[in-house]
Amino acid sequence: MKSIALSTLLLLVAACGGETTTSTSTTGSSGTGGAASCPNDLPASCPTPAPTWSTDVATVIAARCAVCHAPGGAAADKPLTDHADVFARRSAVLNQIHACKMPPEGASPLTSAERVAIEGWLVCGAPDD
Repeated sequence: MKSIALSTLLLLVAACGGETTTSTSTTGSSGTGGAASCPNDLPASCPTPAPTWSTDVATVIAARCAVCHAPGGAAADKPLTDHADVFARRSAVLNQIHACKMPPEGASPLTSAERVAIEGWLVCGAPDD
């Protein structure tokens, strides 16, 4: 099942113009820099150790995404307030983060550790663990 989920996510990223290799750009990560400064850091497979929702991802989503993706936020129509919300939108979340489109311009970009945690967790099938 994880193999199918990973394949689906990788195909969606590729279809949206994202790369699916694990090399990284040397120009850094930025929500405002576009493809030229966006790292190509999507893992080709589930990393070891696998990031977990409860330890690695939930706090990042709460601090960096739910600000807008919660009731009263600018993107309240696309909530990301809990695992069920993120899981339901996992392909869009992966595409937006991988392409450095989220966080949006004006917000500080995700740190490398935040990107690694979210992308790795999504590639692992976004388990509720």
